[in-house]
Amino acid sequence: MDIISSQQKNKTQNQNASHSNKPTQKKKFLKVTSFKVMLVISILAVLFGVWSMIGFNMESLYIKSDKIQAVDVSIGGSSNGDQIYFGKIKKVTSKYIVLDDVFYIPSSANGSNIQLEPLVCQVDKPINRMILNRGSVNWYENLQSDGQVAQAITNYEKSNPKTPSCPAPAPAKK
Repeated sequence: MDIISSQQKNKTQNQNASHSNKPTQKKKFLKVTSFKVMLVISILAVLFGVWSMIGFNMESLYIKSDKIQAVDVSIGGSSNGDQIYFGKIKKVTSKYIVLDDVFYIPSSANGSNIQLEPLVCQVDKPINRMILNRGSVNWYENLQSDGQVAQAITNYEKSNPKTPSCPAPAPAKK
């Protein structure tokens, strides 16, 4: 009888031990699960913050980097209205647009013959990049390679591979 009672005693002790382990295992599982959830939330928050800081914009997915773009810019306070610039958009954020290899139609141009001037040929000799305030940009579009403007720019760049060929400045009026 002593053997049976000691076996029952051991069995009861084992059952009590396993019941006391269940809450500990449950707590451990909850701790591990909540840690994993917090880790995922933290990673998502960091990714969202980085994404916001670098200015990734879904709009930039529509820009074809191998094409030339036309950008319509409002000229504040100007009686001439808007100015259209041509070039390659390098970056779009909610605050600005960066346009490289910039050309424009000079105000002296008239008629259907496309005359473009590179931005670097202006009197102040700017570098070949414009940073446009996003609020001043009305629209932009990708141009087809066989269009008149794209062909004029391509021909100009082939003719002037290293430095721009700027038209001679008009003589000053007396």
